[in-house]
Amino acid sequence: MRRPRFPIGEKDIDDLVVREGERLLRWEELFSSPAPVEIEIGSGKGRFLLTEAARRPERNFLGIERRVSHLRVCAERAVRRGLRNLRLLRANAVEILWARIPPASVAAFHVYYPDPWWKARHKKRRIFTPDFIADLARALMTGGELRMATDVEEYFEQIVRLAGESGLLDAAQPTAEEFGTPDEPLTSYQAKYLRLGRPIYAALFRSNGTPSPPTPAPRERMRLLKERRRAERGAMAEG
Repeated sequence: MRRPRFPIGEKDIDDLVVREGERLLRWEELFSSPAPVEIEIGSGKGRFLLTEAARRPERNFLGIERRVSHLRVCAERAVRRGLRNLRLLRANAVEILWARIPPASVAAFHVYYPDPWWKARHKKRRIFTPDFIADLARALMTGGELRMATDVEEYFEQIVRLAGESGLLDAAQPTAEEFGTPDEPLTSYQAKYLRLGRPIYAALFRSNGTPSPPTPAPRERMRLLKERRRAERGAMAEG
């Protein structure tokens, strides 16, 4: 028998969606109860976020997702399940992390199966960069965690290298079950990849409390990257 569905009003959804703005987010305003905050970057339709919010009511969860359709699906599911410790934000995660997440205020970041941007000329679009690592570390409490997983070994190695080179995060040893199992995958992507027999590469890092260096605004990063690319092409042409 199918579980009955009840109508969801726009206000129910609106209550879960964080308003756009420029000032720092205030967790005490967003959530009805004070609790450590965990953020999933690229929360999609919410498989991980919804499961964890239900399993750990003593924590507050924020999902950042750019696609409106995915955000709405997650919001509707959260309303139906009566989850009060979950909020959603439609935004570019890189911009929000740099501009609106208060320093030393996040207990954990979750980044699962980020786009690997396979083509060589597109790899500059990958979300993990030295600046992104620094922004994550700045937002984390000392001892706060960064949890990530991918099915791309080369990208995994790059992320591990960037985290190590930053000096801001220490690698920790998670158990295999912490990053999902075939019976209980973390995300819809992971469920798909496990069915296809792909290996999963996962890592856990903890903030060591070292202050993060200043980072340029995201748009400035892109400008600097384009300038560097042009200079590199010019040097190759002269060579």
